[in-house]
Amino acid sequence: MMGRALVVTVAAALSLTACGGSDDKAGGGSTPSGNDQFVAFAQCLRQHGVDVPDPKPGQNVGNWMSDAARAKLRDTKALTQCQDKLPAGVLDRLKSPEAQDALLKFARCMRTNGVDVPDPKNGQPDLGSVDRDSPRFKAAADKCKGTLDALRGGGR
Repeated sequence: MMGRALVVTVAAALSLTACGGSDDKAGGGSTPSGNDQFVAFAQCLRQHGVDVPDPKPGQNVGNWMSDAARAKLRDTKALTQCQDKLPAGVLDRLKSPEAQDALLKFARCMRTNGVDVPDPKNGQPDLGSVDRDSPRFKAAADKCKGTLDALRGGGR
């Protein structure tokens, strides 16, 4: 299915969110603030077996999950179950030119490292029918994860 592609997508979206900054300090209405929604997302992940802390207000959300938690996301259905808890627009940010460029670099890197994946379309990485549990895939993904770091670095 799309589990690992979704992990990559949400990780990239969270990185973009970290760049965008959120000044959702005061509630006031019945709509939860961005941070409240990220807390709900974290709570949902925990309910589905992924040990993550609640993000704190103003915390760089893109770096809030540990590498161990990200790895656990790849091995569970938690992300699929919890993606609706993300603040509105988080996944839409992957359609920006900056995000598309980073995702394209990721796909090219994967191909350079022996994993045939197509270029992303409409903000969605497409890992196709690649065996995501193969040693080749895992090694390439580890080598290529830095291509998504550009999504984090733009907001400074």
